[in-house]
Amino acid sequence: MSQFAYAVRVDVGGEEAIGWRVGGEGFDVVMIAVRSDTIVTTFTYLAAEGRTDRLPDPLTTTRTGVQKLVGRRETPVMLDRSPA
Repeated sequence: MSQFAYAVRVDVGGEEAIGWRVGGEGFDVVMIAVRSDTIVTTFTYLAAEGRTDRLPDPLTTTRTGVQKLVGRRETPVMLDRSPA
């Protein structure tokens, strides 16, 4: 599993956003941190090892959360998933 950081701002909104996929003994984690104006928030998605396919799409869920927090709709454009 990759432990690189990925720029995901275009996918989730906000002024800055970065995401990570990390794993440990028996678990996988997707973490996304977002800053928009003075709001900074993190989203964490935890699953049993190799079962992140059972999670709701973390980018879609995070985008919805960011839109609710900042009170406006931002239209994302898909971005290349190269490491940041």
